[in-house]
Amino acid sequence: MQLPEEVSYTSAELSAIFSNLAKGWEKQYQPDTANLCQELAVYYSNHSQNNQDADWSMLTKLLDEDLNSGFSLGNSVASIHADRGALRALKWAEQVSRMANAHVKRMITEGNSFIESTNVYVCEICGFIYIGDDKPDICPVCKVPNMKMAKIERGLKMHAVRNIRLCTKDCLCLYVCPTGATDTETGQIDADKCIDGCRLCVDACPSHAISLVPDEYPKQQVTNDEVKKTLGILSKNKTNQELIAASISAGTSDPMVKQLAKAVENVQPNYGRRPFKRSRFYVATKH
Repeated sequence: MQLPEEVSYTSAELSAIFSNLAKGWEKQYQPDTANLCQELAVYYSNHSQNNQDADWSMLTKLLDEDLNSGFSLGNSVASIHADRGALRALKWAEQVSRMANAHVKRMITEGNSFIESTNVYVCEICGFIYIGDDKPDICPVCKVPNMKMAKIERGLKMHAVRNIRLCTKDCLCLYVCPTGATDTETGQIDADKCIDGCRLCVDACPSHAISLVPDEYPKQQVTNDEVKKTLGILSKNKTNQELIAASISAGTSDPMVKQLAKAVENVQPNYGRRPFKRSRFYVATKH
């Protein structure tokens, strides 16, 4: 495979590239550069068109191309120039692509049955896709903790909401919204105009003031009476544990004794210095 003289990109491709660069610069704590990249992503997105013919076979064809030749060429060139950063990125990308390709091919051959009764997670750092009931402790590819692995929700209609306290009035959301849902007198996004699952304003906002939320939340599970009684016993004991620890702390001048007593007193959430019975055990026993 010969290297081309130059690589040209469509507006849609440039939008995706700059969107990813924005995320990369954000992780490097370079907000100004991240914002510039996001503005470029928005600009190119507004000058691009969706691929109406996209399907799984097109996706796996490109993944096969990368796995069969693209990564080997990239590794070869990066090795010649001893580019350790490129080699590390290529290693991660190849592992992620192999897993993504396997999932796509299963979708083609089996349909959606293989994910019907389980969850789907994506690593926000390297893009690794994990399918299972619970996410692993760390990402198998880039080794970040599982707090960086986001759950991809299923079957929920989502609309955008704005946190006014975080909004810095950059107004990029006004330019990218195709329906005008972000342009309201109250500052809140019009849910009736918002397109289900559209992330244009979410990705454009430099202050992370906009997020997607479901139109309807699942109904809260009714707590069984036996569970209430069990948690009631625990709440009583936990309350007394907290009160005893508080008394020990108040009755000693020894700083180390006081230190441990305060730790025991706060071993469970107490919601603004209220006794433990007002936290989650108490709530569970009363609903």
